[in-house]
Amino acid sequence: VTVDPNGLGSGVHQGLVRIESEAWNSPQALAVVLEIVPPEIPVLELSSSALVFSTAAGGEPRAQRLMVRNTGTGTMSWHVASTAPWLAVEPAAGDLRAGERDPVQVSIDARDLLPGSYQAELTVDGNGAEGSPRQVEVDLTVDPRDGQAVLMLSTNSLEFATSEDLDPDAQRLTLSNPGQGLL
Repeated sequence: VTVDPNGLGSGVHQGLVRIESEAWNSPQALAVVLEIVPPEIPVLELSSSALVFSTAAGGEPRAQRLMVRNTGTGTMSWHVASTAPWLAVEPAAGDLRAGERDPVQVSIDARDLLPGSYQAELTVDGNGAEGSPRQVEVDLTVDPRDGQAVLMLSTNSLEFATSEDLDPDAQRLTLSNPGQGLL
């Protein structure tokens, strides 16, 4: 006896096979039960899609917690990658059974960063889990220390083009100081 599960959804399916012959106790009935178990599909969920940090120049903001969850079935292996050297996570990988969650500490090392705004991204990959990979945007603001000047340029590049016998036109560059000290 074989069964064909094509077209059947998960759950319990029942049938009856009737066997007939010339025997005195014919026909006979054979009950057939087919249980189709849904596949184990882990589902990656995160507690947040964005984290915002702020600190004074030379400081380190308090770490924040990101929860990695498996809301599906089966086991999910996960890992986190960062796009910035100043952004760190601990732990960076783990395994979660259905319904479990792992706390991930997200920390910033802003000691060598100049005052300004910084953006980065964490990518959490659930290795084939539904909803994977997921990104977490990270925004960091490094404020100047009290009384410190902050040099800001209106652009970070200027391009000139000219022929050999002409001087190129001047271009405007604006300097500003959103800080408190003197430049």
